Amino acid sequence: MQALTDNEIVALYKETRNHELVGELFRRYTRFVFLVCMKYLKEEDAAKDATMQVFEELFEKLKKHEIHHFKPWLYMVVKNHCLIHLRQEKKSPPGKRRRSAMLPILWNFPLSCISPTTKKKP
Repeated sequence: MQALTDNEIVALYKETRNHELVGELFRRYTRFVFLVCMKYLKEEDAAKDATMQVFEELFEKLKKHEIHHFKPWLYMVVKNHCLIHLRQEKKSPPGKRRRSAMLPILWNFPLSCISPTTKKKP
């Protein structure tokens, strides 16, 4: 699966609805999504939650949209998700946050690998 391009994975997912394909996109782009979330949300826990929520949304969004360049499209999805989150946070009472109901396909991926404080081993 690693030999496939992002666009090939998206096209194959549209045909097969194989959730493992979204898992491959998760593996490739988890850190990217997390860092974009950190840029907008400025809080590590909120960024981790938003990262999981974005990937949960991809199962449906990939079916609906015609995607020609995956990474820029993903950036816009993440940015919009974060802006909506910030708007909702302004409206909701303090301390009340929506938690992600992580999908089983994503449970196998440790979030510790995306923490900005994690250092890669040589």
